[in-house]
Amino acid sequence: MLFLEHVAEIFSHGQLRGELRLFLTTNGKHVVDETKQEVVSCDGFDVPFERRRISLDDLTLALGPEKNDAVVFVCGLPAMTDGFVERLVAKEGLGISPHRVFYEKWW
Repeated sequence: MLFLEHVAEIFSHGQLRGELRLFLTTNGKHVVDETKQEVVSCDGFDVPFERRRISLDDLTLALGPEKNDAVVFVCGLPAMTDGFVERLVAKEGLGISPHRVFYEKWW
């Protein structure tokens, strides 16, 4: 995962408020053990991850009540990216200022 070590280092040194969580989409063949939390270690910093698609509910929970102070970066396939960005900035969605939402599309 590009830049994971760098991002994990920033979080491990307390340079950002919040937590780093990953959502890893699989091909559906992986069996998930619900009793075991999965983590990936980066230079001694454990980053929890979930083997499923991220949802708008996950973003809402991550942003919390201070969502207007957040900066959001969405990266992924065009359909996912467009859908999240639309819901993040829409008044009927999360209503985050468009200048606080950045995105990058793959392929």
